[in-house]
Amino acid sequence: PTPPARSPCSGRRKLAMVATQDMTETQETEIDVDDEEEEAEMEDEETSQKETSRPGQEPELEQDEASEGLKPVKHEVSLSRLDATPDVFFSGTGETLSSLSQGGFRHLVSAVRADTGMKAGRYLFEVKVLEKLADAPCLLRVGLSTAGSSLFLGDGSQDSVAFSSEGTYYSAEPGQLRPLELPGAGQALEPQQVLGVLVNLAEAASTISVFIDGVRASRPQPIPVHLKGKALFPTIAFQNMTLAVNLGRNARQLQALPFRCRMFGDLTEEHHALSSMKATAGCEVVIPVGLPDAGVYDWVDRFMEEHPTFLELSERKMEDWCLKSGLARKRAPGPSHSRDEPDFAFGVKALVDKSWRSMLLDLAQLSGRSCVLAGVRSGLLEAERRRLLRCFPRAKKVAVVAMGQPDANFVEWVHRKIRTDFETRKAAVEKRKVLAEASGEELTEEDLFVPPEPTLDSSVHFLPSDDTPDMSERSVAASFAQFSLPSKAEGFDEIRYDWLKEEGARGVLRSWVLERKASLVVEGLKPGQWFLKKLEAWKEARKSFRQGHVEFSKKAKEDPSLLDKASAVGISDVKDVHDADGSGIPVYANFKYEDWLLLSWRYELHLLHHAFLEDVADPDRPGIPEDHVGHYFQLYYSQSFEPRLRLGADGLLATVKLLKEPMELAETEHSYRILKSKLDKDTPIEVFITGVEAFRRDRNRRVEAGDESAQLSFPKPQAKQAPPQKQAAVVKAKHVAKVPVIVPPKNPPVVKAIAKVPVIVPPKNPPVVKAIAK
Repeated sequence: PTPPARSPCSGRRKLAMVATQDMTETQETEIDVDDEEEEAEMEDEETSQKETSRPGQEPELEQDEASEGLKPVKHEVSLSRLDATPDVFFSGTGETLSSLSQGGFRHLVSAVRADTGMKAGRYLFEVKVLEKLADAPCLLRVGLSTAGSSLFLGDGSQDSVAFSSEGTYYSAEPGQLRPLELPGAGQALEPQQVLGVLVNLAEAASTISVFIDGVRASRPQPIPVHLKGKALFPTIAFQNMTLAVNLGRNARQLQALPFRCRMFGDLTEEHHALSSMKATAGCEVVIPVGLPDAGVYDWVDRFMEEHPTFLELSERKMEDWCLKSGLARKRAPGPSHSRDEPDFAFGVKALVDKSWRSMLLDLAQLSGRSCVLAGVRSGLLEAERRRLLRCFPRAKKVAVVAMGQPDANFVEWVHRKIRTDFETRKAAVEKRKVLAEASGEELTEEDLFVPPEPTLDSSVHFLPSDDTPDMSERSVAASFAQFSLPSKAEGFDEIRYDWLKEEGARGVLRSWVLERKASLVVEGLKPGQWFLKKLEAWKEARKSFRQGHVEFSKKAKEDPSLLDKASAVGISDVKDVHDADGSGIPVYANFKYEDWLLLSWRYELHLLHHAFLEDVADPDRPGIPEDHVGHYFQLYYSQSFEPRLRLGADGLLATVKLLKEPMELAETEHSYRILKSKLDKDTPIEVFITGVEAFRRDRNRRVEAGDESAQLSFPKPQAKQAPPQKQAAVVKAKHVAKVPVIVPPKNPPVVKAIAKVPVIVPPKNPPVVKAIAK
């Protein structure tokens, strides 16, 4: 209300209104006052006006409400156990609320909504803080929200209004850049005080206000126009508190107001609206099964729209809960971040370690609520499905397989949702322009951005998504080989195929797995014992070959004819490569640098292929995918795969052509190439020696015939330079005697007199020195 205007005064006289003691009549009297007294009176009057302008001091505009002839609803209005965060505990008749406050849950906001809302009339409900957890973040917000909207009051949702225990009022209008937060709209709530929330939707009014211990603590705040005509449900969001909530059971009212008002429990048939959250008979657990980034979470979103009483248990839902609770990310999402397994980078260890997962499953089981256990990886792994089902022994267990192209009903839902989101965003920008024009606010291009109108044709099967994948690449690589479809032997009561039938879904899964085997490396693979033994034997054999070559080279220096004899030795049926002809000539007698290098590359790639098959033990992997050879070469030999640097070959294909034997790049039925050896895994090393010698002789014949292309020219490794010699350290002496050096001239002139040369006499006690600097 506007304060009354001050009465006019002139000089030393003014007209004052003096009230009698019983405040029933006023008298007009002329009073003489000094100027100083007049100023003091004016100041007192201003102070009085400020005091009367506080909430609770102004004249109450709300009037008593007549209750005669109004029929209350037949059911009991209460807080909904189905429309609440899973950590909320209801004690007694449901009028006392508490929540988990240990571990990661102490950082989360809990919330609950009533099962009945109001469309008109004027009603009151009350909240009292019974207990606060010491040394923990505490929060209380009370207000109204629409059915199905966010439970977390003050999170920016346009479908709710609320007051906080600190007196801040929260609301939001469509098109606003930022939701309205009005600090000081009400008085702060002190411990043990009763907070009354009055909602007035009678006739032209549409306001919400709060009272503390029966005294008005805020002016009536307007409820946004876009909520007019919608049913509004009492909603409470709290953190680390125990609350008493009074909706008016048995006409109870904790604190009387200055006027008579009906409690929420006395809602009339005409004014009330029931929540769609209705309990169903029995408990049902649904596990969706689908491929990564192929619509599983879209299926879950649609299912939750159609079954609002179900509780979604998933890590993506937990991350959303953290964000709704006001937690902020400390860093950008990394490569391991996904919908299946968010990184929870909120700086809270109790959330990162995910110790809360088992607690959530326990809470869901104790509540008796039906659940959707959403997770792409957990839905595709038999061991994970069995683990989840063991948590719900008495529930009906249903697996829903959603693979392949969705059905027409699902695609229609996707198109409708995309179109609605576009229209909503477009309308919000138009409203934003109007608000900015009225307020004079300048908008940026980003504020006015409207995405292009979506093209919704038969190719659009799923909702558009951001850059967050369903599963991280590392998670897929570590588990995709074990992906499978559910079976009743796992404990399911029902298995339903929503899009493709079982045979079609099995074919889609099989093709997807084979594609990933070609494109992803095997996570966690380590060289096995078979490879380690073979590698050690290869090192010993190579050492013996080099030693035998050195010994033969010494003999050949003494008898050069041995080299010609070595080239003539038959190698088709050699029993001992160190003594091919019985006279001590080895098969490798004429090996040069290029031949030893060919031998190493041939045998090591052959060994790599068979070690991969041995360690992976997967019939779907008959060889190493072309793009993964470098990865596995580094894994098994602890050195980089560098054919260009060592062989001068550009890429794997050129390397295979250069080596000739025994490796090949084979095409698969799935249109990718694999590296494999033509020789058996137990082929002796001696076979590789004779193979390289045969290749050497063939090259020599071709070179002698004039084919210069047969000549091999491998890059020679650079000789290792000797490390630079360290210069002698310069040590400072304590004292160095300065001795002049006399340098005689090259052509001394002839002189008659003898030049006097100064005689240098060393000191009797020369100083001790440790070293003399050069």
